[in-house]
Amino acid sequence: MAAFKEEINAQVVAAWGQRLDAGPSWVQETVFPLAGLELKARVQHLAQAIWRVLGPDLLPALKRLETAALSEPPLKAFAAWPAFTMVAENGLEHPAQSLKCLGVLTHLFSAEFAVRPFIDAHPKLAMEQMLAWTTHTDEHRRRLASEGCRTRLPWGGNLRALIADPSPILPILEALKDDEAEYVRRSVANNLNDLAKDHPDLTMEICERWTKGASKDRLRLIKHGLRTLIKAGNPRALAIIGVGEPELGELLFTASSAVKLGEHLELSLQAELPKKQKLVVDFALHLLHKNGEHGRKVFKWRTLTAPAGPLELSKRHPIKAVTVRSYYPGVQSVELLINGRSVQTVDFELTL
Repeated sequence: MAAFKEEINAQVVAAWGQRLDAGPSWVQETVFPLAGLELKARVQHLAQAIWRVLGPDLLPALKRLETAALSEPPLKAFAAWPAFTMVAENGLEHPAQSLKCLGVLTHLFSAEFAVRPFIDAHPKLAMEQMLAWTTHTDEHRRRLASEGCRTRLPWGGNLRALIADPSPILPILEALKDDEAEYVRRSVANNLNDLAKDHPDLTMEICERWTKGASKDRLRLIKHGLRTLIKAGNPRALAIIGVGEPELGELLFTASSAVKLGEHLELSLQAELPKKQKLVVDFALHLLHKNGEHGRKVFKWRTLTAPAGPLELSKRHPIKAVTVRSYYPGVQSVELLINGRSVQTVDFELTL
């Protein structure tokens, strides 16, 4: 699979050059540095090259940018990303027109990163525009209203003012909680999950209110929006999704006694349930760090409504090298969590 950075390539530069009537020398000069750049640097490099053609007057530049990007066939996906970056880097002195342009173009990829400088620099105007997008016929603009103001958007940096005071976000989430598009509702859930990291009580108050008369779609949204709190075993969050204190009876939890890096950790759970109940079964790995201490990371296992009687679950979890985690040999442990409660912990030996 090719790296994402390869999506910004010579063909994309040539397509922009043709639409902008930039000429072969512009294409050649713009293509030459790409090989030494990673994805976001390539996007910024092309955005700056586009601005050299269209600038320095922003308003006519926005019109030409829209025409270039939307001409048939429109430039979509990563090829459109430099257009959003060009607006974000050069449009702050004309926020209303720039935000309008981003709304027009957002269906080509997503302007979720590009709106954030406007939220920082012009919070009232930007959030008013986001709220206006919630009623637009285009689902991409409705999603942008939610996704763009996520306080902790991955790759997007944190919106510190909205982390401190999230009240401008709440009308947007309220307007979109029952949106007809799952694409939009998923963004609302992700926005809620970001909110929960800084304002858990507020998030749970919202979700408790939303559960009243909720459709199945909204209940799924709520559950996904509470996922960080649920994973942490927050009793109030678990209660919102109908999960109470577990009644487990006799229980046996086992794990592989030894695992080699690249193999699987085999987990097994057997329990005798005294009654029918909803269970959220997770497990936490306590892995050795370089300093000899253990770090804890929770993983999902199974959510189910289990009948009274015997319960048997099994899980194969890969222990493999990943870029975000280093493994060190020695005794590690795995902790069984049921409905947020720590039930049992067993050790295993990891070899490299």
